[in-house]
Amino acid sequence: MGRFTSTSITCSLAAALFAPFGLSAPANVQAIEARQDISNIVTITPSPTFTPEVVKHGPLDEAAIADLVQKLTGTSLKAREPEPQLQTRQFTSTNGAFLSYLHGPNLPGSSPDCPEFLVDGPIQSIEASMGSSNIRGLKLKSIAGVETDVTGDPNEANPAPGVFEFGANERITEFIVKEGSFNQVHGFSFKTDAGNSYQAFSRFLTDPEFDPSGVKDNSIPVGSGIIARIQGTQCNTGIFGSFGIDFLDDLASIQITNITYSGFTNNIAPSGAGSTLSVGSVILDNRNSSIQQSMALTTSDATTKSSSITTTLSWKVGGSVTVKTEASIPFLAKSEVTASTNWEVNPSSSDTELTQTTVTRSATFTLACPARKFCVGAASFTTFKLDVNLEATFSAVTKSGQAYNWVQKGTFKGSDSLAMKLTIDEVDSA
Repeated sequence: MGRFTSTSITCSLAAALFAPFGLSAPANVQAIEARQDISNIVTITPSPTFTPEVVKHGPLDEAAIADLVQKLTGTSLKAREPEPQLQTRQFTSTNGAFLSYLHGPNLPGSSPDCPEFLVDGPIQSIEASMGSSNIRGLKLKSIAGVETDVTGDPNEANPAPGVFEFGANERITEFIVKEGSFNQVHGFSFKTDAGNSYQAFSRFLTDPEFDPSGVKDNSIPVGSGIIARIQGTQCNTGIFGSFGIDFLDDLASIQITNITYSGFTNNIAPSGAGSTLSVGSVILDNRNSSIQQSMALTTSDATTKSSSITTTLSWKVGGSVTVKTEASIPFLAKSEVTASTNWEVNPSSSDTELTQTTVTRSATFTLACPARKFCVGAASFTTFKLDVNLEATFSAVTKSGQAYNWVQKGTFKGSDSLAMKLTIDEVDSA
């Protein structure tokens, strides 16, 4: 069968039409383009009971799926975006003066069966009790002397790691939390700048047959290395539902903002009898003279003026602790009475550092000996010491300007002396 085009069909039709009239088709008849009749387009809607044919390929990995798409559609499969990681119930953030960490399946306020606890510090000592897989208890002591025992189920206790007590100015340099599946805390460990270390691990972490692949070491920020607070939840099952620790952020200073001294009434305390120290003497024999004779006595000596506060545990920034103006250091009230005086506590005009200072006291006296007298002049000064109990409010100020306060008990030791005096002993002629 021959191939027909729209042009040949049109010309044949024209010839047939003109033939009965003895006419021929015009030579310039052009082909008329075929027109699509849109009224004949039919839209087919699948039946509600239409069931597609499903070809099952079984499980395929990413490469096999890409190959299948290439064969069926001729296009390449776009690389699959990785699934976002699920967020665990863990928080490590800056909270005012603290670097805060909190982790566990039962956070504070999440369940009435897991009541929360919060222990204020700074922490002086810590002792953990560990179970088969969780923390079971904590015994904590703050530098204010407050002891807190958060105890769980003793029947599940692992051999206790013992008590760790911080030394003066000792700070944590590394703190690692052992985190496992289901947001469990399986233990923790830390190291200090004094070369000490402590670890509290649950039983299965120390089991040689345990597979540690499911446990992550989370090294949390420690800031200044001072533990300000420990918190968490302890569930009725005897285990910790969560464990949290707040470190003080990096510090700019530690200051004493208030001191309450024992034994002072209206900021005054009697000094008691001081210790008299003779530092020079001179003799003038004027018994053979009818007029008064005079002689100069020049002397000097060193005495110690000191003030110190001793507490069970303390930290320093820059090697010293500053006493703010609103917190006063006792001083000797200068008076005409030299046998005894008073210690007074009044606000100072500027911040003070607790120091020990050597003070050299010197003086020149004129010994006047009357006629017909034998005179002995002696220069001396009286020292006084103060040793009292106190409660001091410390304020740690972070580099971001945030403050954290606590109260410590301690003792104040002070030493001071009054100005030199001259004592003249006169003896009459026999």
